[in-house]
Amino acid sequence: MNLGLNLNIDRAASANGGTGPVSDFLTHYLMDGSDANLTAVGTESYVAAPELLDAQGKSHDGSTQYATANPDSGIWATIGDGAFSVALWLSSADLALNRGILATGDGSLASNIRIRITSAGVMQLTTNGTAITSSGTVDDGTFNHIVITSSGTGGTINYYIDGAFDTTNTMPAYNFTDSGSLWVGSEDSGGQPFNGVLDGIRVYNKVLSTGEISALFNYQ
Repeated sequence: MNLGLNLNIDRAASANGGTGPVSDFLTHYLMDGSDANLTAVGTESYVAAPELLDAQGKSHDGSTQYATANPDSGIWATIGDGAFSVALWLSSADLALNRGILATGDGSLASNIRIRITSAGVMQLTTNGTAITSSGTVDDGTFNHIVITSSGTGGTINYYIDGAFDTTNTMPAYNFTDSGSLWVGSEDSGGQPFNGVLDGIRVYNKVLSTGEISALFNYQ
């Protein structure tokens, strides 16, 4: 990782209104306190983090710190049953419990989604009652870049860790129609808050290419 390097370049890019590579996202949470669509729950604190655009990430205490993003909840309804990708940086501090990252619900229905890191240190996406996990672990206490892509309902789900392909599986049927709350840094309703640092969360309504995934990973 190049964490801590090129911070002046990062701040300059942010000041110039840059969005970094692969900018055709539906939403992008810088996790630096400037995210207009995030409503903080608990005291916010920020630390150095990889994404060059701002070089800051949000620190979560695993207890009371997470956010809601109600203005953005409709992005998943926009995705519907189509393709999507989620990209993010994380550094996990404690995995005594499963820790939520992004959720529109508990994943028990085809209309909602939950993304978390499990107590075993693997990434897990759940929808329509089916949980699909990564093969590699991301509990090493350093920053890892995660990308999850889905080709659409009943299609293919791929995991990438630090720019490299990790595993593939069959995606369950889904049609994201929920337009209620969206939780960032926890599971639904604020449960199982993340413990560690999250940065640069991006949601796309397409399958990111390997070149785009590499570009996001190298933007540090």
